Amino acid sequence: METQMDLATLEERLKVGGWFEVSRDVWHNFYPKVPDDVIDLLRQYPPEKICTDCGAPLVATFTPQRAQMWEIMECQQCRLAVLVAARDRDMDVTLRDRGMPKRHRHARLGDFPATIIDAIPDDRGVYIHGPVGSGKTHLLCAVMRSEAVGKAIYTDPKGEYQLREFHRYPLLTSIQEVLHEVRGTYNTRGGDTEEGILEEVSDVPLLLLDDVGVEKPTEWALGMIYLIVDRRYRDNRRTFFTSNLSLAELAEHLNDRIASRITEMCTVIRLDGRDRRLKGGV
Repeated sequence: METQMDLATLEERLKVGGWFEVSRDVWHNFYPKVPDDVIDLLRQYPPEKICTDCGAPLVATFTPQRAQMWEIMECQQCRLAVLVAARDRDMDVTLRDRGMPKRHRHARLGDFPATIIDAIPDDRGVYIHGPVGSGKTHLLCAVMRSEAVGKAIYTDPKGEYQLREFHRYPLLTSIQEVLHEVRGTYNTRGGDTEEGILEEVSDVPLLLLDDVGVEKPTEWALGMIYLIVDRRYRDNRRTFFTSNLSLAELAEHLNDRIASRITEMCTVIRLDGRDRRLKGGV
């Protein structure tokens, strides 16, 4: 290329070989400052490169203030796949730590018919009851995953995909487990306290309580259960319950005060063999 490069020659070479063909000569001829008309011409011919992994075209950003002029971004399709996998792994680990049983880690709302999913309100809890094996815990875990918000994928000003932390995770447990943990604080020094355990289940924005009604209804247990339910009732916190018992049966097994609070807090959904229709026979 001539020492004094003309625009016509530069454009012809750009059409034939692209930016990478002329980049070295552009800086050789115009260093330390590339004229504006040359920059305007270069802007019209972004380099064309594809990802060697997936074949997707790579995005090139014009950066005339830098020596390379064009910055080739990382393949965003490949990056998105990596971020989605990382987000999902993080979600699975966190949901497990928040109480999701391994057996139901694949639970999704799509496993259930629309009539059941549409019956779940956005602004109040749900009391799910039905016989053993009707899918109550599976539905509870599907709700847990659908309501959880961990890392979100967004696009930054450069057009690159990034992960952002949000952290909103439901807590799934059972009355039996909560009572067991509270009892454990009575014989130990340090560590968890009774009030600390009660605060966690009382204050979490979404609490999922599995198998209500299987616990022995001692006076102490009834007092603890009412305390948790009443705190959540007064603070208008969404709570999901599952039970083998209807609310009328629960009132007989526990007491009317607890059943009454749950009735005011929740929409009632009954699951049975006809309604379940879970894919794969979960």
